[in-house]
Amino acid sequence: MSLTKKMPHTMTKGEEAGCSEEVGPPFPPFPPPPRQLRVPGGEAGEGEGTQPAKTLRVLARVSLVLAGEKCRELGLKISAEKSKPMTIKAATPDCHLLVQDVRLPRTRVYQYLGVWIDRGLTFTTQVKYLRERTQARVNVMRAMTRTHAGASYAVLRLFYVQAVRALVDYSAPVLIALSPTQQKRIEAHPKPGHEDHAGGATLETSGCVMQSEARLVPLTTRLSRLWPVGWPRSSTRPTSQAAPSTTRTAQLTLREAPTGAAVVTGQEVLSWRTPDHCSTLQTELVAIQHALEHARHCREEMVVVHSDSRSALQVLQQLSPPTDNVRLTTTILGLAQRIAAQGRHVRLNWVPSHVGLRGNEAADEAARAVTRWPTVTAVVLPSIQQGKTMARRAAANSTEQQHREMEASSRQAAWYAKATAYRPLLPARQLSRADEVKLHRLRLGYRTLEELRDDFESRQCDHCGHLARHPLRHYLLSCPATAQLRQQIGGPEDDEDRAALVLRRALEDLPRLLVVVRSAPPPR
Repeated sequence: MSLTKKMPHTMTKGEEAGCSEEVGPPFPPFPPPPRQLRVPGGEAGEGEGTQPAKTLRVLARVSLVLAGEKCRELGLKISAEKSKPMTIKAATPDCHLLVQDVRLPRTRVYQYLGVWIDRGLTFTTQVKYLRERTQARVNVMRAMTRTHAGASYAVLRLFYVQAVRALVDYSAPVLIALSPTQQKRIEAHPKPGHEDHAGGATLETSGCVMQSEARLVPLTTRLSRLWPVGWPRSSTRPTSQAAPSTTRTAQLTLREAPTGAAVVTGQEVLSWRTPDHCSTLQTELVAIQHALEHARHCREEMVVVHSDSRSALQVLQQLSPPTDNVRLTTTILGLAQRIAAQGRHVRLNWVPSHVGLRGNEAADEAARAVTRWPTVTAVVLPSIQQGKTMARRAAANSTEQQHREMEASSRQAAWYAKATAYRPLLPARQLSRADEVKLHRLRLGYRTLEELRDDFESRQCDHCGHLARHPLRHYLLSCPATAQLRQQIGGPEDDEDRAALVLRRALEDLPRLLVVVRSAPPPR
């Protein structure tokens, strides 16, 4: 991107993005503070007003009166039937509140905007409410499918994310305040695409493995990664002082390529080294921002900014409020308004790139050169979408690490790691529900119902009649019905690691595996 100069023609170039100090019209003055309420001693027969309980009673009544007056001023009306006072983390005052001469009944818990709030802010009622609502929707999922027919895995997962998890996500501000135990209670529901719980493992382990198979992140992990996603600690402190934050969250960085922005105006070249996480759109916006900042101190009546970034210009032209890169966009628009307020004109002009335009090529070269600088000179916060991506990636990495830690103590977790290497099941075309169930059972190391009994000794194979102590191992390693799946893999005939390796290689040739499981289903 570039900038040239007619009067103050400027060409800008961004190699990826940035954001600097907020520039724009000043905020309107804050409204005056509410009236100071003085509670004299003995007012209204309440005794000494300096006592906290007495003061609270008077303040509650006066506040309600002021709220009623404000509502009448706005043309609103307080519904006495729907209003209930509640004292939060404090003793309930021994007084009655009235609205339109109607006494308001006190309550200990109240639903506000879909969230149940209790006096002690323990949110136990909200947890119970979420469990009941999510259980009802999980029951709908169970009614949508069976082991041989019904909704596919993709449909079930989409329903879970949009209907079940979205219900929980709506309560995110409350969930952050919950203890880990309360958070796990909310999540104690089966995941889509599988039966209630895979046998042969504890509830926690089974749920952990099913989350890996469904590619879902546990609620507790998502909440723990909601805030610490690697945002810079300061938006005004340039460069090297932000390095500790970058180093601490290097694994969450969106991209490693260095970025920069440049402005060329006449013979003057201005350059800025932007953070590595910046996108091309962000660096182009940074260049436009600094071009206008530079032009604000010039005297030319017409300011023309040439840019080869069509996307950046489209963002600045949209009529609706920006939803991403808000600070950069509003800063640029604010600068343009300030220049216009001086009686001058601002024009943003698109030019094609790499066609030999002298100013544009010079800005390109300057932006490339600044990427070699070791120090960031323009601090740019990640955009909203970048923050979401970083949070998702951090949560996914944390979940995979937790699952790998369970491999040493959980048979099912170890099986899943060896059999799948945590790779998702990605068939070339959509499978039937019956085929999906068979493949998921193999990948999960699903144990039969008989194996869960204390007196279990062996089970007869449905295909060859052999009495097997470990039916799944026999199915993969010894049964003649699955002979075409086996290759020359060393190890004992009844070794679980060998069986998992056989399945792992069979999953690489999914069409052949499907032929086998359709003709000879795995034990269940």
